[in-house]
Amino acid sequence: MAQPAHQAEAYLYEYTSPVMGPQTGELMAVSEADAQRQLRVMLRSPQLPNGLRLYNKSEMRAVQHRHLLRTLTAHHQWVEEGVGDRANLSGLDLSGTSLHGRNLSFAELNEADLSTADLREANLTNANLRNACLRDADLRGAALRNADLSDADLRGANLIGTDLEGVELWRANLQGCRIGAKQLHTALGCQSR
Repeated sequence: MAQPAHQAEAYLYEYTSPVMGPQTGELMAVSEADAQRQLRVMLRSPQLPNGLRLYNKSEMRAVQHRHLLRTLTAHHQWVEEGVGDRANLSGLDLSGTSLHGRNLSFAELNEADLSTADLREANLTNANLRNACLRDADLRGAALRNADLSDADLRGANLIGTDLEGVELWRANLQGCRIGAKQLHTALGCQSR
């Protein structure tokens, strides 16, 4: 009887080359051993580089999800009770994550990937979202009052009904985002007649 074929999974790798410096990448493999074999072929070397780190991407997402839940719990305690820790989610891949209705006020989210994330009715008041990727994110009804969105990528994001009073949009990319005229005027600090 034939054995079922293994499904290829994404593996992330990182190592430091003495000639080219830090190297990172992603490859598809059916196992860690297969990923190691592919790296040896790619590097044209019988040995893997010293300090090589190889991660199964789906396992990394599960670890990241557990970390996110712990961070959100501590942040909620920090906001509500003054104990716990302020959330620092800077640089994390949170693409496609549901943060619907979460209180992320004052959270550090600079350079986070929040593309396609569900941020409907989330409280992002005073949050740091500098250089964050919010491409195609759903921010309907979210509170972004006084948030810093400098250099953020908001292409295709839905900002309908979002509170943008006092938000910093310096060099933010708003191409193709859905936003009401009144909200845009509020965000840009335009004076009404």
